[in-house]
Amino acid sequence: MMGYGAGYGASGGFGWFGFGLGMITHLAFIAIIFLAVIWMFKAVFPPHKSTNMPSNALETLKSRYAKGELTSEEYQTIKKEIE
Repeated sequence: MMGYGAGYGASGGFGWFGFGLGMITHLAFIAIIFLAVIWMFKAVFPPHKSTNMPSNALETLKSRYAKGELTSEEYQTIKKEIE
C-alpha cells in the first residue's frame, strides 16, 4: 500500500468530484466535435441563394409591373405604400 496517501484510495483523490468533472469534460468534447462537423458541413454546402429572385419589395413590384401583372395605377399605388 505504499504510494497512497491518506484519503486517496482508488479514486485518485477526487472522489465524486472527479467523476462529475470527467463526465462534463467528455460531454464538452463531444459537443465540440459535433459543432465542428456542423461548421464544416455549412462551409462545404453553403445555403442556396437564387440569383433570379428579387431581393426586396420594390424590385418584386417592378418585376410584376414589367410582366404585365399590374396596371399603371396599381403599380403607382403600391409603390407609394412601399416607399
